[in-house]
Amino acid sequence: AFTLVRCLFMAGVGAVVGVHVAWGALPAALAILALTLVPYVASGRVAAAAVITWRTAGPLPQAAIVASTLLGGVYYPTRVIPGWLERLSDVLPISYGLRAVRQVLLAGSGGGAVWD
Repeated sequence: AFTLVRCLFMAGVGAVVGVHVAWGALPAALAILALTLVPYVASGRVAAAAVITWRTAGPLPQAAIVASTLLGGVYYPTRVIPGWLERLSDVLPISYGLRAVRQVLLAGSGGGAVWD
């Protein structure tokens, strides 16, 4: 529930400052987000197995979250980070997913335009 409130707040702030969002492309953006989450299921399963085996998940889930958010373009575009880190960010699925969602929602491109 808190995440929904936070998302609605951010959408409201965006509307106030004049961000144009192509709301008609929301289904395509949600499909892209769902496809982006699929690779992270494996790390979730490994963490769940670690909890069952050793009674702790260890640092794996936190490391995956930190690496994805810092290197995947959540807070800033991946093109502004140093070259060697940019190559590392190209390995993360979230980089491609966020670029595609931004292209669909903010630039109004169709799903076919971001497919590759």
